[in-house]
Parts: sequence; structure tokens; C-alpha cells
Amino acid sequence: MSDRTFGNVLGARNRKQLATIAEALNSTDDRELRQELRRLVEALSQKGLEWMHRNDAGLREKMEAALHPRFERTSSGYLLELVSVPPVGLSFYEAAKVHHRKSPEAGKAEVDAAQRQRLAAQRAIVLLTALTLNAECGLLSPRPCARCARYFLKNRADQNSYCSTQCAHSVTSRVCWKRDHEAKLKKARRAIAKCSGPQWKQQVSRRAGLSVKWLTRAVNKGELAIPVLS
Repeated sequence: MSDRTFGNVLGARNRKQLATIAEALNSTDDRELRQELRRLVEALSQKGLEWMHRNDAGLREKMEAALHPRFERTSSGYLLELVSVPPVGLSFYEAAKVHHRKSPEAGKAEVDAAQRQRLAAQRAIVLLTALTLNAECGLLSPRPCARCARYFLKNRADQNSYCSTQCAHSVTSRVCWKRDHEAKLKKARRAIAKCSGPQWKQQVSRRAGLSVKWLTRAVNKGELAIPVLS
């Protein structure tokens, strides 16, 4: 992570920075960062920053240390930028404690895992701090998309559930199909109650307006019970 990746003017509107945060929240390459950042962003959305500072020991101090100010000279004067502090991995002593009394292979694997977790936790704090200072932080969705489970940048203020019309339409289509399917099952059950004999499917098909093939699939899936043949 470069020290300029999250550098920004204090309180600036920075949509590109939000896109970087959303990318980290959806990362498939850095599982540790994704999990830790999602934990923090979910707490921020549900409880608020003040609650997090009260209930997460040391979080406030970590956030205060995550970014440091730097004056940047411009043609019109100076800008105050906030630049991320590079993450620091395990010390030799910490790595030795993790490795203690383990085989070389197991010890190395555990040290590598602890190192990844340490760096991910620090990067997540930097991203959380940058998010809270971004004047457009409300553009980041408060929760993952209800269909694809990805965080996204909102195009409208009330866009909180789905990242795109494609995801929204997919869920809506599924809901409509399920409602229609349940209605067909109810019609089929009412018709079955009035039918008997080995030709019951043909009778139900005529009464309920459903194809024999549809009835066969419903029976095979266990959604319909075969009537008792008299």
C-alpha cells in the first residue's frame, strides 16, 4: 500500500477513495483484510463510530495514528493532506513466540498467518479512518448487496439493498416465480382432493389448468402428494 493511496484533503469529497474501500470490502485476494474491514464497516453502519470507540479497546488511538497530516504546497497556497501510515508486521520477538515449540513447517505457516492478520488489521483501520473522514462516505452502501453480497457505491440516496438493477430484477423475478409457484401448488392440491383413480394427473390438469409434466415434476420434488387411489 503506497503512502499516497489514501492521502486526501481533510474532509474532501473523494469518490475514488470510496471505490478503493469498496474494492477492499469485496476482495477475493485478501481474505483477512476483507473480513476485518467488513467487521468494522458493519459496526460503523449499525452502531456508529462513538459506540465503536467506547466498546472496542484501543480503536480510537489506532484510528488517530492511522493517518498523519502533511502540508502540500500548491500554486494557490497549501493543502493539508492526510497520509496513511505504512503497516508494521510482526517483530522478531512476536514471530518467535508464534513459532515456539512447533515444527519448522507448522511454525512458518502460523507465523505467515499471524503476519497476514496483523497487516490486514492495520490496513483495515486505515481504510475505516479514511471512510469516516470522507465527506461522501454516505455513498458507500451500509450493507452488502442482498443478492451478490458485494459492497457498492450508491447512485441514489435510497439505494441500500441492491448494487444494480440486474441484481434487483433477479431477486424480484425469483420472488414473483415463488409466489406464482405456490399459487399453482394450492390449485393443484385443491384439485387433487376432488380427483381419484389412476388418471388423476389428467383430471387435475383439466381442473387446475396445469400440465401433466408440471404435476409430475411437483410430485418428484415432494411438493405434491399422490392421491390415495380408490
